[in-house]
Parts: sequence; C-alpha cells; structure tokens
Amino acid sequence: MVQTLHHMGQMLNTVDNKQEAAAASSELRQLYTRFSQLQQAAEQQQEMSPAALEHHLAQMDSAMNYFRLACARLVREKFYGSASLSKAVKEIASQF
Repeated sequence: MVQTLHHMGQMLNTVDNKQEAAAASSELRQLYTRFSQLQQAAEQQQEMSPAALEHHLAQMDSAMNYFRLACARLVREKFYGSASLSKAVKEIASQF
C-alpha cells in the first residue's frame, strides 16, 4: 500500500502540462484501484505487532503527505486545464 500511494504522488509530480494531466487521470484511477485492493487485503491479514504497526503507520503518513503535496501542486496549477484529472484527484482525495 505504501509503495502504491507513494507511486501515486510520484506520478502526479511528473505532470506539467495539459496533455500529461489528461493521461494522468487514467493512471491515477488505476493506481487508486490497486491501492484499494491492497487496503482490503490488509484488513484480512493478521494483526501486526505494535512495533510493526507503528512503522507501517509512519510510512503511510509519509506517503500520504507526499500524495497530498502532489495534489496541492496540481490544484495550484489548476490541473493544467484537465477536467478529468481534477475530477479524479478530488474523488480520490475525498476517500482519504
């Protein structure tokens, strides 16, 4: 999950024009679908030790912050004019 969330942020940080923004909306949705699948699978696994859970939560917090900053940059850039990327980011962000 951490890697997928981090990859979502990385991918968004590569967007710097309208054409890339339009293409990114589809990839972002695919990555979020994968993230959701991993999240559901994780809920079915055995509980982690307190130390492992703390480590995982710290990694998730870092990846989430990275993703949020990538989203904020795109908001500031008005999604480079891409309505599809704007919609995808807003829908996904509302799930967190």
